[in-house]
Amino acid sequence: MSNKCCLPDFIAASLSDATPPDLPLLREDWAGMAFDRNLYEDFAPNDVWVAWLKVLSENFADIAMCAVRCSESSDGGNPVEIERGLDGLRSYWLEDGNFVRDHYLYSHDGRWVVKLDQDVTLFAGDVTFLADVVARLGGVEHVEKMMRRDLIGTAEDVVGLGGYVKGLLAPLNASTP
Repeated sequence: MSNKCCLPDFIAASLSDATPPDLPLLREDWAGMAFDRNLYEDFAPNDVWVAWLKVLSENFADIAMCAVRCSESSDGGNPVEIERGLDGLRSYWLEDGNFVRDHYLYSHDGRWVVKLDQDVTLFAGDVTFLADVVARLGGVEHVEKMMRRDLIGTAEDVVGLGGYVKGLLAPLNASTP
C-alpha cells in the first residue's frame, strides 16, 4: 500500500450521511447496492466483490483504488492506495484495525465509492459502472433479492428498508430502455 491517493471532494458531493432507510445518494446519475456488513467475512457477498473488482480490472485498470477512514475524510485524512483484488482489500482491513472502523473505498477518478460502516456496506457509483456490476450479478431483480434477503430477511419490513433497496437500484431501472 502507498499514500499516493489524495482525498477527492466527490465523496461528500455523492453521498450523504443518511442511514437506512433514508437514501444516501446525492447524485441522480448514481445508483447503489447495500448489504448487511455483519453477515460476511469480507463485509459483503463474495460474488459482489468479485463482480465489482472484475469491472474495475477490465475497464479501469489504470485508476487507483483508494481508502480512507470515514472519521478522517472530512479533514483530508490519510488516504492510501490499495492493491487491487480481495487480497489487497483484506490486507487493508487487517492493517491498524481498519476492519473495526467505518471507512470509504473509492476510485480516484470519482466513478464509485464503497462506504463500510458498522452495519451496512454500501456500493455506489455512476449508473454506467454500476449497471455493468449488476449485470454480472444476474441483473437488477436478482440484486434486489440479494439486498432484501440481507437487509430485511423474512421479517416484516417495519422500517421501510424495501423502499431503501428500491431507491438505491431505481437509477438503474430508469437507465434501462
